[in-house]
Amino acid sequence: MELYPNSLNDLKRRNKELETERTLLLDKVLQLETANNCQAERIELLEKEIKTLKELCTCPKDIAGDFRRVPLLAIRNIFKYLSFSDMKTLRCLSSWFFKTVSDEQISVFETYNITEIGNENPEIPDIIAAAVHRPYGPRLKLKLQFTIAYDFEVYIDPIFVKQMLHMYKDSVVLIEIPIKHGDYDFLLEPDFNFDQLESVHLYSILEENENDILTKELCGSFISRYANQLEQIGIEDLNIQENTEEFKASPLTKLTSLTLESMDNASSLGLMKSVRFDNLSELNLSFINLSSSEINDLEIKNLSVLLLDQVRDDFALAILKSNMNTLVKLKLSYLAMNNLVHGEIKFSNLKSLEISDMEQNIALSIIQAARETLEELAISDINHSIELGIPSEFKFLKLKTLKLDGCYPSIDSKFVLALINAGKETISTIYKKKEEICETLLNFLKNLSSVYQHIFLRF
Repeated sequence: MELYPNSLNDLKRRNKELETERTLLLDKVLQLETANNCQAERIELLEKEIKTLKELCTCPKDIAGDFRRVPLLAIRNIFKYLSFSDMKTLRCLSSWFFKTVSDEQISVFETYNITEIGNENPEIPDIIAAAVHRPYGPRLKLKLQFTIAYDFEVYIDPIFVKQMLHMYKDSVVLIEIPIKHGDYDFLLEPDFNFDQLESVHLYSILEENENDILTKELCGSFISRYANQLEQIGIEDLNIQENTEEFKASPLTKLTSLTLESMDNASSLGLMKSVRFDNLSELNLSFINLSSSEINDLEIKNLSVLLLDQVRDDFALAILKSNMNTLVKLKLSYLAMNNLVHGEIKFSNLKSLEISDMEQNIALSIIQAARETLEELAISDINHSIELGIPSEFKFLKLKTLKLDGCYPSIDSKFVLALINAGKETISTIYKKKEEICETLLNFLKNLSSVYQHIFLRF
């Protein structure tokens, strides 16, 4: 009598299945061993190639070489003569150079300046996340500049801005963002606290003729929140019609740079009253309609950098007079300056001057006021309806670079030739529309200016 016939048949069938699986597994093992052998052969081949390359390499075995024995003070002095690009290249030479340059230039390499952040580049957060794991991760500083929506052609989602800022709030030192009441009220939320924030640039995105006082209050509250740590402030397009209430902000005790563009008088004057001008070194004003009488009590002085673009003449003249002994860099655009008397201003320390879209006689007066100290002069679109020359005795003492941009004056105009003649002993470089002219042409212009010296007119 057969016991458990079904069970026995099942065992036989299962045994056959296991044998089949065993065979398949053995085949798989064989395949893996073969692949492993091939991989080992490839590794061995690569090692031989690497060894051959090392043997044939004529480069020094230690790239750092004798630099390892150079005193650190000497290396620091060398760094003073290197551009940012040079230092980046130097860091790539070897691990020793990477560590040395990185340790000595922390302020250069620990900051990531990320521009044009917007909806079209959502990979930015991943890039920053990767940067956090690099050597400067714990000390990483971020400068975040978000794409601005001019005329709403490019829209940036406020939610995206909020997520980015909240994620890296502990590392942010600079913020450049659009701002509007409602969309950006999150900036005042308690958990949005930027402890490292040093610079803000706010672009109002109000629609034309939109009188949004709340956006103005949002700007004032945000700036006041960081009044004791901000070093740079920029505000644009906060031009609220029929606005008589001054911009309210706490005293800005550490501010060194202020930029205001297209702001109504109440807003711009209110913010300027919050500034300690004893500390301010840079002032940039564009499309501001303040008068000299409105700033009499501010004592705007001790500036080293000044930009004035389409401001009132009396306002411009007042600021130039009060800072003519401290200015080092000056840029003037679209100023009539009909109230300027020749010889009324004389700069004692100005090294860089840029003038554009002004009458030639006014430009000449300002240039002459800086002729003793000026090292770089840039002129663009100077009105030459009546072309004037420069007195033959007029000479630049230190001018090295002359830059000519815009459509006029032309490089062979009396005005330009007079400037070249006045600096022919010191000028070493001339740029025409940002292109450096060749030495042959430079010498030709110097000679030409001497030939025509007798026709230069006095003004």
